[in-house]
Amino acid sequence: MRLPVRCLSLVAMYLITSSAFAQEQIVKIGHVGPLSGPIAHLGKDNENGARMAIDVLNAKGMTLGGKKVKFQLVAEDDGANPQQATSVAQKLTDAKVSGVIGHLNSGTTIPASKIYHDHGIPQISPSATNPKYTQQGYKGTFRVVANDGQLGGALGRYAANTLKTSSPRQRRPPVSISLDANTPTIKPLTSMPFSQRSKASNPIWSSSAAWMQSVAPCCAR
Repeated sequence: MRLPVRCLSLVAMYLITSSAFAQEQIVKIGHVGPLSGPIAHLGKDNENGARMAIDVLNAKGMTLGGKKVKFQLVAEDDGANPQQATSVAQKLTDAKVSGVIGHLNSGTTIPASKIYHDHGIPQISPSATNPKYTQQGYKGTFRVVANDGQLGGALGRYAANTLKTSSPRQRRPPVSISLDANTPTIKPLTSMPFSQRSKASNPIWSSSAAWMQSVAPCCAR
């Protein structure tokens, strides 16, 4: 699995402070994703990717400021639930992690991001696609996947230019993706009363493939 070290350097520069280094400093990196519930397999994939990246860095013997550092993963479960996500975010700040990889869902990533921002902890989400996540003005908030607006435009151009689907009749009907009581559901909007479609078309649940194997922060407080 390939790990772009340049992504790690970005977070390292953001986090390095004037704190005194021990002989071997332990740098805690938080990871949060749904490790329980119907999409737990996606959260576990992301966690495994983070662990692999940290193992690679520790095997290389990383140094910061001339001192050897060892990375330690602190993994937490948000259950794909926004309330649980904020509780976990506070738990990680209390544990004094130096950075956070997560969360997986936009619906959990966005509320947790304010807590990380307020405590000066950088956050990299591997799969949150809601544009609002990186439009909040938080300098320590990063994403490694395109947002919904970019994805929608790219899919539209692909449909029109490559698949030649110029007629709306050739396209599938729009769907609603939602998270109700931790259960992801997908329903055609055409099956709903018109008055419900506007609310339903605003998804609170989104996820994508496990991207964590391609990024892990190299950082120190």
